[in-house]
Amino acid sequence: MRGLNLRKNWVSLPFVTAAGPIHTSESEISSFAEAVVTREKANGIRCFQVRAAGNISLDNCSNFDAYVTMVLDLANGSDYVWEKQLQKQKRRQVRKAGKNNLVSVTGKLELLDDFYDIWTQRINQLGTPVFSKQFFSEILTSFGDDAWIQAVQKNGFTVGVMLVLMHNGQAFPPWAATRSEFNSEGANSLLYWSVIEEACRRG
Repeated sequence: MRGLNLRKNWVSLPFVTAAGPIHTSESEISSFAEAVVTREKANGIRCFQVRAAGNISLDNCSNFDAYVTMVLDLANGSDYVWEKQLQKQKRRQVRKAGKNNLVSVTGKLELLDDFYDIWTQRINQLGTPVFSKQFFSEILTSFGDDAWIQAVQKNGFTVGVMLVLMHNGQAFPPWAATRSEFNSEGANSLLYWSVIEEACRRG
């Protein structure tokens, strides 16, 4: 990707919050970093960002605390989140969705068309380029049970969608959108609450 100065940067994962190297030993990570630096120079790359949850100690590299990640602790289950961690206003919005006959469903490829339709409409409204449908299909297939689509429907019509990834007991929701005309009925709140419930169920 290109930074504000229009110079090319490499980013370890531009779509989710953080992950880090898959190598486990310091020597493997150091070897990886040296290889990246060599390729950086050969390709005219200004910098390589490793977006990890914690600091990574590497020679000739510095840790840069530029991002803040909001994390909701789900360890005590969805009932605890509902009673102790969710604001009253959000609980009212979720209940409102039920009164408006909105329901949540969980799926994978069978919900991909609905997901892509709603997500691309929203992204186009923002003037942002979209990924291909095949990109999301490959994610759902490659991640197996660790990827799913959460959807909110009204009378069988999908009004909100989110593609969720699970890794090491954490749920990441990088892509989500709703049909804005249904947000007043609680669609957005029900969508996020349903993801919390499903993530708790999956552990």
